[in-house]
Amino acid sequence: MDELMIQYALLFSSLTLFFAWFLTKKVIVPNIARKNFPPSPPKLPIIGNLHQLGSLPHRSLRLLAQKHGPLMLLHFGSTPVLVVSSADAARECMKTHELDFADRPRVDIVKQIFYNMKSLISFPYGEYWRQLKTILVHQLLSYKRVQSFNVIRSAFGRKHSENELGKKFLMAIAEGQKMLINLSIGEFVPWLSWTNRLSGFNYRIEKVVKQMDESLNELIQEHLDNGLKTSRGEEAKDETNREYFLDVLLNIYNDNIAGASIDMDGIKALIK
Repeated sequence: MDELMIQYALLFSSLTLFFAWFLTKKVIVPNIARKNFPPSPPKLPIIGNLHQLGSLPHRSLRLLAQKHGPLMLLHFGSTPVLVVSSADAARECMKTHELDFADRPRVDIVKQIFYNMKSLISFPYGEYWRQLKTILVHQLLSYKRVQSFNVIRSAFGRKHSENELGKKFLMAIAEGQKMLINLSIGEFVPWLSWTNRLSGFNYRIEKVVKQMDESLNELIQEHLDNGLKTSRGEEAKDETNREYFLDVLLNIYNDNIAGASIDMDGIKALIK
């Protein structure tokens, strides 16, 4: 009799758990999704909508947007991704709801390439991000600065693309861009991140990051050895006396101009 009661109890518990799962999966979650989230194409277990991107993601996303609208929710593995594909929707996200979309996803490869995400395009929204923005807007992207950078850009690029240091750096940048485009499955399905090590993906990242870091260190040291083109606050008087982009950052690093501050990793992240 006791065994029969135990069996009934186990059966009742199993049925209760199944009913709770069914109610959550089929009734509650879909209703929440319909109320709070944009339209979303059906997804597969584990990989989500990754299989729908294909070899030309921009075309695949365009076709999906034509069906589901300018605001669309996709799932890259376990990561939800909001796809915005119209000017009006982008304006709504980036202006009306700017703070809601100001943060950045913490992607491991981006974290490594940009020195713990110290670039303006990758660092999470906060005090450091606002400080970087201030440096760029007031110290680097003023009209006078931009005009002086235009004059020396071609000469600077030609100089460093012709020597061994420049060639090595450009090759590392190209490889890093390829890896940023072809993100691994471990970025979207965390419990499969071990495949990154098995496939050699992590090794390639480490190699590229090391090459870029060595090249940037040499480039910065070359500037420091030669001396900055102009001292802080000095106006350029001719084309050969114009400050390089890197020179401005090094001036900020050395002198803490106008309350702005940046460390060496921050400089390397910004000039990549």
